[in-house]
Amino acid sequence: SFGALAGGVVGNAVQETYAPAVPLEDIFIYEEALRQGAWLLIIQPSDDVSAQMARSTLTTHGAMLTGDAWRLWWQGISGNEAAAYGTASVTAFAQIEDEYYRGFQAALAGRLRGKSPEEQESLVQESYGAAAQAPPFQQGFARGHRYYQELLERGDPKRSGAFAGMESQHAIEPHDMGTAPQSLSARVPVGFEL
Repeated sequence: SFGALAGGVVGNAVQETYAPAVPLEDIFIYEEALRQGAWLLIIQPSDDVSAQMARSTLTTHGAMLTGDAWRLWWQGISGNEAAAYGTASVTAFAQIEDEYYRGFQAALAGRLRGKSPEEQESLVQESYGAAAQAPPFQQGFARGHRYYQELLERGDPKRSGAFAGMESQHAIEPHDMGTAPQSLSARVPVGFEL
């Protein structure tokens, strides 16, 4: 659809244009916010005083910082991930969710895009060390990688039902637009941690 195409073009433009200013680990959440209709505001303050003033102004006007956007996004899909994890393990998802989430989020990092599996493994190991070897992290990484690949192959899940045809009983579903990600579409700016 045109919306999915436009979202992809905008996402690529954000990645290419603002790569030096935007942390590569957060490219995905900026793209997601744009897909949901949010605004992206990037501020590069020259000093700590300017950074604090910008942060204060954005907060006053309802901007969502990157960490908050990630948490809100995860709330929208974590129930599905818990169901998928529950079929493969006797450990309760709540006990491993933080590690699993870190793995899932790591798989979405912009710095892994276009890299071979070996290069990805090396970059993840370099960034996460021993944590990257933990089974919950690895399971989360595998699911995050699969989530992103499906997004690329089928387009915007909000518009295309991208994850409906996946083979597992607990396929990765698009966000429930009535829950957390709806807040991303409230058209408030999303800014990164200054």
